[in-house]
Amino acid sequence: LSWPSMCLNTCLDMKRGEAKGGAMLDPKNPLTPRLKNYAARVLKALPTPQDTAFHLELFWHHNEPIFCEIASRAPAAWIRDFWLKGTGVDLQREHIRAQAFLPPTTTFNQTPDCYTGGLVFPSREGVIRQLPASCTIEGVTFTFYVEEGDALPPSQGILCPIASCVLKTKSWESLLQLMQQTITWFHNALVIRG
Repeated sequence: LSWPSMCLNTCLDMKRGEAKGGAMLDPKNPLTPRLKNYAARVLKALPTPQDTAFHLELFWHHNEPIFCEIASRAPAAWIRDFWLKGTGVDLQREHIRAQAFLPPTTTFNQTPDCYTGGLVFPSREGVIRQLPASCTIEGVTFTFYVEEGDALPPSQGILCPIASCVLKTKSWESLLQLMQQTITWFHNALVIRG
């Protein structure tokens, strides 16, 4: 099972205090089969175990993929969450089961039945004065890793997020709009003062 996602912002953007995110590509996007095929070719070219997980990163430039890296692991937790919501497949659980020689709990032939994505939010230096109890935007589920009163350091990048969320919509266009709406909501709802 593989499915391509598009990144919103970069780890360097998180260092500057901006959210980083990703969204599973639309099944109708012509890039989807091309990127799935590219991933299969990379795995075939490497000594890939029969039962494994992988996380492939590439750049799309001038209508061609440029290899960045591939890791022999399931992707980060926030990516796991939007995969689970989009396909019902828990990538980390299935990877652990494969390593233990246990049968999978899925058929691995799923195509996302909705449009999902995720965002992670970096630290901003100061003390949290107001933290929302929950997100008021439909289709958005937040997890906060901090509490009111916590003193936060400047952003350390993607390794120390203060919150993450999973987004779910019925169309690709509405997913991209929902990501921007959620970023705006988060910055308005979270009050940090130095």
